[in-house]
Amino acid sequence: MMLIIKLSNFKKLQDLMTNSFLSTIDFEQQEWQFTILTNQEIDVEIRYLFQFDHLNAHQIEIYCNGMDDDILRYDILNRIQSAIPEIIFDFQ
Repeated sequence: MMLIIKLSNFKKLQDLMTNSFLSTIDFEQQEWQFTILTNQEIDVEIRYLFQFDHLNAHQIEIYCNGMDDDILRYDILNRIQSAIPEIIFDFQ
């Protein structure tokens, strides 16, 4: 599955991910590291590292093989979109 993120200001996304999630987006290394705490009581966490397949000024393409679709679509992306309404996500 390919996730395409379209946004005119990726610095806004980078700041949100760093400040609101256990996440880092490194545009120089073209990677997105994301940590999800699945159970706060016992500190279980899942880490994902995505390499960008394509990056330009207005779009990132990320190959998301192996990540749970529901977590990606309904947890991560919904929370990002509620904070940055102008962001556009597309799946291919």
